Amino acid sequence: MKQALLFSLFFIGLSLTEMSGQVYVSVGGNFSSVAKSTLSSEPLYQTNPAFGVGKNLRLTEKISFNPEVQYSVKGFKIKGAYIFDGNFLPNANSNYRVHYIDLIPHIELQTSQATSLLAGLNASLKLIETINDKSLENLDLPATKNYDFGYLLGGKISYNNIWLRLLVNIGVINMFENSPELIHENRTIQLSLGLNLSQI
Repeated sequence: MKQALLFSLFFIGLSLTEMSGQVYVSVGGNFSSVAKSTLSSEPLYQTNPAFGVGKNLRLTEKISFNPEVQYSVKGFKIKGAYIFDGNFLPNANSNYRVHYIDLIPHIELQTSQATSLLAGLNASLKLIETINDKSLENLDLPATKNYDFGYLLGGKISYNNIWLRLLVNIGVINMFENSPELIHENRTIQLSLGLNLSQI
């Protein structure tokens, strides 16, 4: 898996720098939680930011390939627990966040002049994780994997050089390392506003 992530990073980097295409930037938000959770408290969705840069590489008149790199924050919220100095306090919320560099290569199928369908992959490298924006380094919690992987489905509406995109990211890897009793798989709905820049 780590070799696949490194290969994806190399390929996307090559695509962004060497291949001719339309460069774009995006800013948006993740509405994220986890599935298959075995926590006693049900994980809830929370909102987090996402920023990206990519390139639209035209393959045919209707189909293009979009290599993209994002800074993307995911995670979930649990009611009734707030971690402060290593202690759990009742009657509050705990916000667990994982900061990732996401590699999201995807195929775009143009269905009309203004709309497109999207499908692709999501490979993530973890930067840091926090609970209520407090570092987890000094907390006695299960170790999490340094990577994540999943697939993407979505759609896009375009007007001139501006577009609005919806992506659903279905993670397929348990985020927790060596923890078969505790299972978390990322689930993220991302809404982004993008701007096409000049041809490079």
